[in-house]
Amino acid sequence: MFEKLYTTGELAKIFGVSYVAVKKWAYSGKIKYIKTPGSKYRYPESERAPKGKVAIYARVSSADQNLLCRYQMDAGASVHPEALP
Repeated sequence: MFEKLYTTGELAKIFGVSYVAVKKWAYSGKIKYIKTPGSKYRYPESERAPKGKVAIYARVSSADQNLLCRYQMDAGASVHPEALP
C-alpha cells in the first residue's frame, strides 16, 4: 500500500510553519522527501516536524497585570508543552 504524499504547502499548513521553513528542513536533511520526475518535492505522511527549542514570550506593561502575564504563559504552554521547564 502506498503512503500519502504531501506538497510543500500542505506540509507547511499541517506543521503551522512557512513554506520556506519546510524547504529549509528538506535541504538540511531534517525531514525526508521524495523528488518527483518534474522536480517537485513530496513529503511522506509519516514525516514529523523536527524537534527544536521553543521559547514562550509573555509581556505586560505593569506589575498589576501579573494575572494577564500568567494567562499568556499558560496559553503558550498549551500550544508548546515542550517549552515548560
